[in-house]
Amino acid sequence: REQWGSASADHPGSENWIGIKDPAIDGLIEELIASPTRESLVAHTHALDRVLLWNHFVVPAYVEPKIWWAVWNKFGWPEATGVHGPNPSYLWYDAALAAKVSDVRARFSATGGESSRSPLVWIIVAVVGVVALILFRRRRAV
Repeated sequence: REQWGSASADHPGSENWIGIKDPAIDGLIEELIASPTRESLVAHTHALDRVLLWNHFVVPAYVEPKIWWAVWNKFGWPEATGVHGPNPSYLWYDAALAAKVSDVRARFSATGGESSRSPLVWIIVAVVGVVALILFRRRRAV
């Protein structure tokens, strides 16, 4: 009901992100919930799936179990996250971690980090990448 039912379509914050309002889908949801047997439950689930697919709705069905984040390590993270995983609104600025990041970046620049690379090196890398892409596409075309 919450994800595909008409009653939740206009409620801000509901799981019915698409705004589905369809009496046929509402009926299938009610029959699915009231299924007396596993066979009936599976049959109603397949029927609901077919109707949702036939209408070309986008149905979010896959969630990556691990969420990878690439950030400078200058934020505090909670020890435990909610059931929906980490959320950027849970982070906070940590001055001690930020100072460590600044020290590392300063040492990197002082030892000839990325700023010491010549534009010629980047041009060579780009040319090699383009040549590799051309060769790869030719191999696939054969």
